[in-house]
Amino acid sequence: MPEKEAIAMQRISLNVDDFVQIRNSLDELIFQPRNDHTPANPLLLRHLHDYRFPARQDPHVEFRVGHIETQGFRVCCYYWLPASPRGTTFMVHGYFDHVGLYGNLIEHLIQQGQAVVAFDLPGHGLSDGERLAIESFASYESVFADLLDRLNHFPRPFSVVGQSTGAAIVLRFLQSRNARHEPCPFRNIWLLAPLIKPWHWHFSIWLYRLLNGRMVTTKRKFRRNSHDIVFAEFLEHHEPLQVDRIPLVWVGAMKQWIADFNEAPSCTWPITVIQGQQDTTVDWRYNISAIERQFPNAELVWLPQAMHHLVNEREDIRAQVFEHIHPD
Repeated sequence: MPEKEAIAMQRISLNVDDFVQIRNSLDELIFQPRNDHTPANPLLLRHLHDYRFPARQDPHVEFRVGHIETQGFRVCCYYWLPASPRGTTFMVHGYFDHVGLYGNLIEHLIQQGQAVVAFDLPGHGLSDGERLAIESFASYESVFADLLDRLNHFPRPFSVVGQSTGAAIVLRFLQSRNARHEPCPFRNIWLLAPLIKPWHWHFSIWLYRLLNGRMVTTKRKFRRNSHDIVFAEFLEHHEPLQVDRIPLVWVGAMKQWIADFNEAPSCTWPITVIQGQQDTTVDWRYNISAIERQFPNAELVWLPQAMHHLVNEREDIRAQVFEHIHPD
């Protein structure tokens, strides 16, 4: 994303009530451009403009935004369908995030000739659900699996890219398919800074045991996760969809996810893991070791200068990330 656009992102003109109105205005999607319609809601149009959603006015790309009802959630979904797509890439964002922060990656994928499908996780962005809360990562996985089932008519081959918690959701989905002896639906799988165990997990679990049953949430500590100063400042000080408290139920879900990942049968499907070595959000040393054990055919790409939010890193680092995201 050009620097002038990144700076403009600091001027988000919407508030929490506006986002609720947008959410309630979204039509249900059937993922057929002829039948799906993006509401002409001035607040939605402002949201798409403020976050610089790519190709939203490109005559060669069908762009739609709406929702699906799944797993008890009203989940906001987006898709981009070029005139002559060479496949479809599914994108799964990270914790605290939403699709509006992933314009760099979406634009890169469209330039690669990909149809792109993305959604806001429950409790994030324009999806409903208690903010940032989930009882189990299985709920995230089920939402993703349901969305995938609705897209059988989209262009093949399928690929998937997940960032952090999004990568964890993809890993859980793959492990579940593998355990049921079902085929892998993806030709390409890219996992960016995948989350198994977060940084300083021992402190988080100590806090969880101390506060669970006494408090519902704990204060979020913003930690810089990108060398892109403009993005980091925007995220901490100007992004109205950010939340400053973490539900303790999510920490419990994370605890169970770590156990589930390590107890699952190993999977021989090839995956590509891209990891920055200046990441202080996830415990990447532990995570990579665990992934290599559970996915012995994983290809590892190390980026010595990169921090955690790889899709919003400084432009030169981001270019290194995108060098490895090329659908076959």
